[in-house]
Amino acid sequence: MDELLENKQMENMAPTKQAEKAIFHILRRIHREPDIAACMGYGTESFSLLTESAAALTGLDLIKLRKEVLGIKD
Repeated sequence: MDELLENKQMENMAPTKQAEKAIFHILRRIHREPDIAACMGYGTESFSLLTESAAALTGLDLIKLRKEVLGIKD
């Protein structure tokens, strides 16, 4: 258990890059895994907060990002 508590995957990254990595990890899981999408996907506060944060951190267009995560093609 201590190994899990002490595990650091991003210690040499800038805080904004750490946030970006964590946010996009969750968004990829929402995109790929229906069970996670059901809990954290479209229509949830989690989805809104994650996608808005991702867009702010990266400069991506919010609507395009949300459509991409949801698998909506223009």
